[in-house]
Amino acid sequence: MTSLELANTFAAYYHYYQASSTKLFPNVQSRPNHHYASHIPDLLWFWGPLIKLSEFLYECHNGLLQKINTNNHMCKISCSQFLLFNDGALGELDLTILWQVCRYGHLSGLLEKISENANDLNFLEDQPPSLTQRAHQSHNVTHLPETVYKTILTYIQQEYPFLQHYQELPHPLDAHVLSPWANNVPYITYQTHTFTTHSTHPQNSSVSFYTSLQVVQYGYISCIWILPSNTPFTQSQTFLSILLYEKISGDDAIKSPYCSYPGFKCFLVYTPEVQ
Repeated sequence: MTSLELANTFAAYYHYYQASSTKLFPNVQSRPNHHYASHIPDLLWFWGPLIKLSEFLYECHNGLLQKINTNNHMCKISCSQFLLFNDGALGELDLTILWQVCRYGHLSGLLEKISENANDLNFLEDQPPSLTQRAHQSHNVTHLPETVYKTILTYIQQEYPFLQHYQELPHPLDAHVLSPWANNVPYITYQTHTFTTHSTHPQNSSVSFYTSLQVVQYGYISCIWILPSNTPFTQSQTFLSILLYEKISGDDAIKSPYCSYPGFKCFLVYTPEVQ
């Protein structure tokens, strides 16, 4: 929800931000994004909340299209090929992104018309994997670092105290042992939101979360580990390795422009060394 008052407030704060940035960083040139952001108040007045206009999903779709193998035939498509259907031949159209997208679209439309009972559709197993599944499949299973393994084991043992360390030999008969192997993936999707590791996309790696004592912490995701479904798990388990941001010193804090403008709801931190 937005309003004319909130849009005006944003405009005022952003004007102060631009003025203070010029004083704090006189040798840094303004970027195009700085200019684009100055139009946000006008967009808020006209469109309302801008989350509905986000192009993130569109950019993700562009990324998928760019990953399709065109076999270096992208430039060999002519207008005549779109109109020529001799004996069902499409020339080199099947080597292009357009052909791949059409095949996927036709299949999706067909599946919607057939049946909602997935048990009767054995060929559903051959559907193109989801974004998250492709990310998981494209990375080999790796051995968990010992510190990460122990941290995960300690956490899981709170619910499954019988789970054992893989090095606690000899294991008794029918023992439940936590495997030290897991998928190290670059990103996951949770409730329509994509979270990435810092090395994959720094902007999508920053997170805030509550500790067991209900204290808010801030940091960035350094690694994402997927433990495969296995005893005692019925589904795969996802764990995030997070490096906490460090609180800035008093001397640096007074230099922050956000202290004077709480409406931004922003603050500065030190970023720990990327691991």
